[in-house]
Amino acid sequence: MTEPILMIGTGALACLFAGRLSRSGFPVVMTGSWKTGLEALRKQGVMLIEGKEKSVFPVEVLDITETSRFFPRALLLTKAYQTFEALKRVQPFLPEDGTVLSLQNGLTARSLMVEVIGESRAISGITTCAAELVEPGIVNFHGGSSIFLGSHPAAAWYRDVFQAAGFSVSTTSAIQKMIWEKAIINSAANPVGALLRMKNGEMSCSQEVGYLLDDLINEACQVANLEGCDINPAEISIRLQTILRESSANRCSMLQDVLHGRDTEIEEINGAIVSLAKKHGIDVPVQRTITRLVRSINSEVD
Repeated sequence: MTEPILMIGTGALACLFAGRLSRSGFPVVMTGSWKTGLEALRKQGVMLIEGKEKSVFPVEVLDITETSRFFPRALLLTKAYQTFEALKRVQPFLPEDGTVLSLQNGLTARSLMVEVIGESRAISGITTCAAELVEPGIVNFHGGSSIFLGSHPAAAWYRDVFQAAGFSVSTTSAIQKMIWEKAIINSAANPVGALLRMKNGEMSCSQEVGYLLDDLINEACQVANLEGCDINPAEISIRLQTILRESSANRCSMLQDVLHGRDTEIEEINGAIVSLAKKHGIDVPVQRTITRLVRSINSEVD
């Protein structure tokens, strides 16, 4: 019998991956702290919307505090600010040779994983998948199918499972640089989209927004380079504009959070960049200002 993968999280990406893996015949167990999401998944499973197609996939839902089961493989897809608490909840149910793969946003996941579960059980990765949670348990897939996994003895297991579910998967020894590149893109598009209430395509059509995105990218690249990742801001700007055009109808995750009255990942993305800039003794005024503006929205949510 195939051991199920433990899906930690009940948001858009967690539902997307659960649906895709279930469709491929792979057993999935979902857990999280959002009771409304867990109840919806328990009642109806995951509804995956892909264009005009709607499919429903049953998934097992588990209250992790009421089980004695062990899960050798887990996929961490909570919001970045939930990482520590999520890992503390599942750590007792992870065997010594078990692993957790994080495909989360931001720059903080790796250090938290190492702190809670240890270096040998932590795998870092990124994905280009874009999805929006329409309602609890109902996810709209907006495109992107690439997954990049950091080097680890267990990475091949995740690669095979994801490939069977239709994802394009690569392993790389340069995952930290790729995490930085994604974080830089997110540090520009996410807060700007959230503050201006713009869809991706709307951001790509505004020259003034383009200038602001470039300023954010330039500052973030300075910090990344000081952290040992040689990243060209011009290349990142071109990549971001391509992403915005190709996902023109999509709302970035931070805008989705703001519209639904949820906390954002500003601290784990822009806030982390500002903190690292301070460590290196450089000023990043645009990053700092955009962080403060989104924090003001978070305080309204709280």
